[in-house]
Amino acid sequence: MNIGRGASALAVGLGMVAGGAGLAQADVIEQTLSFNVAAASSGSNPDTDTLSFNQFNTALGTLTGIQFDLTATPGLSGTVNFSSGEAGSASGAATATFIVTGPNGSLFSGNGTAAASCLDNSSPYSCTATNTTLTLPGFTPNPVLLSLPVEFAGFTGIGLVDLLPAVQLTASGLTSCTSAGAPLECSFTSSATWAGDIKLTYIYTPVSAPVEVPEPAALALLGGGLLVLGAALRRRRTPAA
Repeated sequence: MNIGRGASALAVGLGMVAGGAGLAQADVIEQTLSFNVAAASSGSNPDTDTLSFNQFNTALGTLTGIQFDLTATPGLSGTVNFSSGEAGSASGAATATFIVTGPNGSLFSGNGTAAASCLDNSSPYSCTATNTTLTLPGFTPNPVLLSLPVEFAGFTGIGLVDLLPAVQLTASGLTSCTSAGAPLECSFTSSATWAGDIKLTYIYTPVSAPVEVPEPAALALLGGGLLVLGAALRRRRTPAA
């Protein structure tokens, strides 16, 4: 056997021992889900969606933070109708609450208001007016960051955790309806919509990669390679008889 073959055997042995080294894991896990809710004064109120996110598996490491990013467009509109035998006016207003709740309570919450009014002094004394608000509300803070272990309850495990985006018309109706004559008819209707995405991010310290102990077979192969290499070196140094 020559020294080249001895070196090759040594290299194979070292490769088998080192081949079990684990790779470092990422320290962030992100999930994004979409929601769409709507409520109307003439229909379902409130309306709630359910977003089921994966819980954080603590076998991956130690959870240090949970971040929630909200990207959504709320909308609210109110329409007032007025008719009478004489001149008159009507007005109405609606207030909606936009909220996202988790296992431990509210994560995002905000209110929006829309109002409409109309006045008619000319026969046939009827009018309709709509007010629409499209940019409401501004959620602060956004994103929301949880950083205390007590806040992680419900988010850890190997199952699912639910976040509940909802919209509710907390107030909706006529604020005035006046006319000097009869019959008098006033009405007000409202609707709220909310659609968008919620991104949930788990921030964690990963478990350190385990140090693997070489198996006996790998150690035997490494030892054999060293013996072969040593014998080859001695043979080279011993002068021929």
